[in-house]
Amino acid sequence: MKDNRTGLLACIAWMQLLHSQVGRYVVLAVAIMGFPFIVRSLAETPMEEHPVADLIVVAKLVAIEPARGCGRFHFSEAAEYTDITTLKGSWTTDRLRVVHGCTELPRSQYANGAGTLERFTVGDYHRIELTRYDVYKTGHRLKAESNASVADYYALRVDLTQVPVAGCTQIESKE
Repeated sequence: MKDNRTGLLACIAWMQLLHSQVGRYVVLAVAIMGFPFIVRSLAETPMEEHPVADLIVVAKLVAIEPARGCGRFHFSEAAEYTDITTLKGSWTTDRLRVVHGCTELPRSQYANGAGTLERFTVGDYHRIELTRYDVYKTGHRLKAESNASVADYYALRVDLTQVPVAGCTQIESKE
């Protein structure tokens, strides 16, 4: 019971401080002085759960859902790729469905390490690092998790590239 009273008294004291004229200045000064440290620590904090790519491919973007506009909410869109060249891992079909978050944003603005792609344009070739872990918390589910899924992998990183690299495993499209 004593711990609850102590917490309650501390809360009441804090509320009184906020409502006093001097208290407002104290809170404002603490907020202003602490803001640069908070922003710097957020910017310098690496993504702790950023996994290593399970699959790296160069593929041609053939379709992508329209961007819904990120802002208050994080939206993700599924993209379909073909003309797939495998650089790391194994992919055996001629189509690949990938979840991308906030497709209206350049990847450099979307997340640290998300790539250099400026915009998603159908017909462009992308070098894509893929994972089965929803690192950016897009909310999509993969085929491995659900029969109603729309995608095979989540994109970790996307970069614009040229046509597939010679000497790698290439799966030709049946189009």
